Amino acid sequence: MQYSNQTPEGAGHEPAMKRILATVAVVVAALLLLLLVWYGVSVVLLVFASVLLALFFSKVSAFVSGHTGLAYGWSLTLVTLGLLALVGGGLWFTGTALGQQVDELLERVPHALQQAQQRLEQHAWARRLMAEIPQAGAKIAEQTDVVAKAPGVVSNVFSALAYCVVFVALGLYLAVDPGVYIRGLVRLVPRPRRPRVQEVLQEVGATLGHWLVGRLVSMGIVGGITAVGLWILGVPLAPALGLFAALAEFVPNIGPVLAFVPALLLALTESTTRALAVLLLYLGVQGFES
Repeated sequence: MQYSNQTPEGAGHEPAMKRILATVAVVVAALLLLLLVWYGVSVVLLVFASVLLALFFSKVSAFVSGHTGLAYGWSLTLVTLGLLALVGGGLWFTGTALGQQVDELLERVPHALQQAQQRLEQHAWARRLMAEIPQAGAKIAEQTDVVAKAPGVVSNVFSALAYCVVFVALGLYLAVDPGVYIRGLVRLVPRPRRPRVQEVLQEVGATLGHWLVGRLVSMGIVGGITAVGLWILGVPLAPALGLFAALAEFVPNIGPVLAFVPALLLALTESTTRALAVLLLYLGVQGFES
């Protein structure tokens, strides 16, 4: 009896076709994941911020529990009430004055931008630069038209308030029992690797906790020194600018630059010398913080 060595027609193409289909499936899944991240980036950032808040509450509550002997739940309640009292007291004593300064800052920055443009137009090199952007004035006027942008501003304010409510609520919810979520993540990996994953998650949590405490301390130092320095230099709205500098410090690299711009614009309305002093102040603060 003779056996044929020929394979059935098309059998050799099956492995190649399977590899092609698998590659296409992976590419489609990656594209869908990218689209999900792109359109849901605000949700991802909100969840990440809530995790950081939960980590802050968890670390502080564990510290209080370890030094007072209270249960973790009672420590979390005590920390939450303490922070609410601190924030509420700060808003009660300084909220009105600081809110007025923030409103005035938002009103004065567009005018300071226009004055800075007028000062630059006094120089030939600046006029040549502005000539390359013929619609700069129209764009500035459009951006500073408060009446036209009022509905959008109101909508953004309500959206920000809603995000804040979800941020705080989700952060507290995650902080009540963080072990549940850690154990859930560990169960997603094969059993032999779970001890290593548990160790990595604990190390990541400790590192993030230290980083968060460091950022908060850095924000407080930068905001305080900036406010005092601007007050000494005679720059208007120094407390509001210091608060803005403290909040912007949370964003690495870009945040300090964004905080510097309004202070520079307000200083330019006074004099070029004061603007130079503000520049040196911000460089000194960032050098000290680094």
